[in-house]
Amino acid sequence: MLFAEWTGKRVVKEIEFDGAHGEIVAKKPFAYHSPRIELPPMPRGKIDLQKVLASLNTTCPKCCHQITPAEIKRVSWDEIECPKCGVQFDPQKPR
Repeated sequence: MLFAEWTGKRVVKEIEFDGAHGEIVAKKPFAYHSPRIELPPMPRGKIDLQKVLASLNTTCPKCCHQITPAEIKRVSWDEIECPKCGVQFDPQKPR
């Protein structure tokens, strides 16, 4: 038995040379349904740009100054320095 596949037509041909049939049979390439990942639909509400930008701000634990992403001055990998009071802190640590 010999299988030949044409990818453009997505058909598999089964050719039997030494059997009693001697015919060409067309089959689908996959006998089972392949599962697909279905994503939930995107929410259709408006995105408030001011809320998104405000969520990027970091608050200084000493003087409560709102540090914007443009004002961030990194001292080390984890720590930043407040531009107002100069205290160094880790913004990921809970206060």
